[in-house]
Amino acid sequence: MSKTHKELVEVGYRWLLRAKTRNAIACYGACGVAFKEVVSLSNEQPDVIGFRSNCSILIECKANRADFLSDSKKPFRICPDTGIGEYRFYLTNPEIIKVEELPEKWGLLVCDRNCIKILKDAQKHSDYSWFMERALLYTILNRMKHFDLLDAVNDARYNVAPYEYDMDLKPYEPHRSF
Repeated sequence: MSKTHKELVEVGYRWLLRAKTRNAIACYGACGVAFKEVVSLSNEQPDVIGFRSNCSILIECKANRADFLSDSKKPFRICPDTGIGEYRFYLTNPEIIKVEELPEKWGLLVCDRNCIKILKDAQKHSDYSWFMERALLYTILNRMKHFDLLDAVNDARYNVAPYEYDMDLKPYEPHRSF
């Protein structure tokens, strides 16, 4: 049975948080944090976006073909350097999108029941809009501040050692020139 857009968003969100990195090149799995359908100051309203210390992963969910076809008319799809996400995927039900129809560098995920299959890996968009991505992150953090959810982050008791989920961060190594 086909999933609705809302169900695909939930499956994509869980996949970003649980997915394991398959190899050293594919860094789009196992995000430390992910967000669903965040409305922000950014022009793009991602269905799902996840962050690791070294990249961002966007998932656009398409429950039907008409939605996929209309997506190509959005300004940040026409001009990909104004879009967000270093790695970008479409997540869809089986047989909605063909691999050869994907925009350049996009990956394709297909949801069969509650399992996600990677039909095509995404390639890194080095020309993404970090400015729009930063606007999205600012919106999220501002909401956290509004609801007093930043206190734990700022609390000195929590600044003793890195958390287990911070382990994808690499220690700072100053550049040495000899």
